[in-house]
Amino acid sequence: MESTTEPSSSNNRNQDGWNSLITRSMGAWDPLGRTEGNLEKSSLESWSNLDDFLLETSRPGPMFWFFQTREAFLTQKTMTKWSRDNLDSYILLPATNSGYQWLYIWIDWTCAPQEPRTETEPLIRNAGFVWHYPPFEARLWILFEVAEFHLTSDPDYDPLEAFEHMEEFAAHVKEMVKFGVQRTLEKYKYRCSYPRDKEFITSWLELLVLLVNLEFDIYLLRQFMDILTWFTGTQKMVWVTTRGIVELQKFEGTLTINGHQHTFTPFPQWNDGKYSGKT
Repeated sequence: MESTTEPSSSNNRNQDGWNSLITRSMGAWDPLGRTEGNLEKSSLESWSNLDDFLLETSRPGPMFWFFQTREAFLTQKTMTKWSRDNLDSYILLPATNSGYQWLYIWIDWTCAPQEPRTETEPLIRNAGFVWHYPPFEARLWILFEVAEFHLTSDPDYDPLEAFEHMEEFAAHVKEMVKFGVQRTLEKYKYRCSYPRDKEFITSWLELLVLLVNLEFDIYLLRQFMDILTWFTGTQKMVWVTTRGIVELQKFEGTLTINGHQHTFTPFPQWNDGKYSGKT
């Protein structure tokens, strides 16, 4: 008869690692300024194990990121991929505004893959930084990031036009605001590697441009974008502002201000994936 103790032992270790991660994470928040973390704590405690957490992150509530402890980061010889077998090196931090000190490190693995890596995950310039950009290409992700940076920045602070490699993107952002997102994307043949990304980004840009054209205060605009970023599964959002009551239903494609409705292309609502709108 084959022994079944090994899988059970592995499951126990994984559960112990998850329980330890939860306790360690919540214990770290208060010293970092998370004195009012009831929502974050209740959300984190609602997941019973790591698999539930990874599979159900689209539910309403704050988003969490894995951060490596400074000790683990400084003692490693190479940057290592996140692993469920090494949870002791991490804590979970809520993606909300806080005054964190340099105690934890977030690694953007998808942008800077290091050891162990495959042939399709080359190290970017040997982890060096080179002040060089390739010739312009109509890549929608870049336009999106330029647009959000430009349109949510202080009007007196506009560094984009100072850099030659940003001139075309900056010009296209202004064109979107003046003539519309769809028209601009079609005119310059903007593209994404994955069709889903283009659907999602197009809706986001249309909403951003709509808010800009409605002349919302820049700080309120930033708040809108922050909430839209971190509460991905929330279908209806309501704000009480100096402009009145603002209601956003992103999967319906409506923005209502004091009863007056404006429309944009609804955000896609898929049943799975990173842009899932499951609630």
